[in-house]
Amino acid sequence: MAGGHGRKGRNHTGGEDGGFEPLLLAETDIDQHVREMTNGAPHRRHHYGVDDVDGADGHDGGSGSVANIGDDFNTHDDDPLLDRQHTHVEPLTASGERVLLIRRMIVVVGLVLLWYVFSIGLTFYNKWLFKSYGLDTPLFVTFCHAMLTSCMAWSYRLYRRHVRGLQLPRVSFSDWFYSLSPAGVTSALDIGFSNMSLNLINVTLYTMVKSTVVVWLLLAAFVFKLEKPSRPLVVVIAMISGGLILFRLKEGITFHSVGFFLVLAASMMGGLRWVLTQLVLHKEKERLGLKHPVDTMAFVMPCIAVTLFPFALYFEGHELLATHLLFGAHAATSATLWWLLFGALLAFFLTLSEFLLVSNTSGLTLSVAGIIKEICTIVVAVMFTPDNKLTTLNVFGLAVSIAGIAYYNITKYRQEQHRIHASEHDTNTHTSAH
Repeated sequence: MAGGHGRKGRNHTGGEDGGFEPLLLAETDIDQHVREMTNGAPHRRHHYGVDDVDGADGHDGGSGSVANIGDDFNTHDDDPLLDRQHTHVEPLTASGERVLLIRRMIVVVGLVLLWYVFSIGLTFYNKWLFKSYGLDTPLFVTFCHAMLTSCMAWSYRLYRRHVRGLQLPRVSFSDWFYSLSPAGVTSALDIGFSNMSLNLINVTLYTMVKSTVVVWLLLAAFVFKLEKPSRPLVVVIAMISGGLILFRLKEGITFHSVGFFLVLAASMMGGLRWVLTQLVLHKEKERLGLKHPVDTMAFVMPCIAVTLFPFALYFEGHELLATHLLFGAHAATSATLWWLLFGALLAFFLTLSEFLLVSNTSGLTLSVAGIIKEICTIVVAVMFTPDNKLTTLNVFGLAVSIAGIAYYNITKYRQEQHRIHASEHDTNTHTSAH
């Protein structure tokens, strides 16, 4: 959610989330456990009195929780406590699955709150940087954040290799080009197309078309078989996106065909990048060996920077050359660089929280969580800004969106309950057979 908008009526796409969209992170233990229970026969393993949950094949899960995000993810096989000779398996009961489900819900809620904290903090930072400080070049700021984040990720990799002596995963050029770079490229194209469209259309039409991101995300998820087509899911997405369009509908919409198709392309890229992220995160992570989130960021963030640079140069090149904040006095330049570094740190941790959330759920769930945050932001703005009033149609759209979000959560909860009941039935059948 990076980048910014164009010179006309700039709304700063990246102003909300600080520079770049979340990319690929390792999934947490909770997600690995639940995923394995969903895909195969779950078992509980005992290692010298220490319980762990794993699949029937005996492979260990990742350890990408926030608490141990700095730990190496590839050291399990070297741990003598995990010796397969001292391991036996027992079926995981339905009550155990319920406990894991509750733990997973707590982790997801915690990650959502963490994401909100960094997102709101970065929103205020960007608004201050663009308006009060005077560096009103959101594309360039986004490019700097991506470059600095890449440097941070590679520095941490060097620390792990040379100081901690760890073996780090190597990614071939073909794997990087075909599996990792698309997530970064689509993210940058979303930012660039958004910037181009706002030079041709007003903010109202832009925000209305951008409401269709969740629709494109769902269609891409169907194509890549990350989501199963179902009537409830289609109804939910139609309610959320349709309600958002009505919620954002204002008077004075001016239509421009080129601008419309540019923002539509940006919406498509916005949905596709979430699906590509989830595809690599859930299906390609083991093959690529990128179990540590910083490893993944090190390979993907440069793609955002390289793709975004031409957009920043085209739209903001003259402003960059003219600003005294970068090419003026030494003190002003130094202060600007320090503020850019501070923003990159915020963006770095925002990305971690966002994609830990993706790894525990899906891109669709993260998108819905983002819609909730956006609705809350607009409602609060209406409450404290007398000039910003909602029409009857806006209120109706808000109600439809909230109903769709509630329906989505109810549907997900029912799916988990159905899975637990089915697992309980299988466990009882297995026990009776013995």
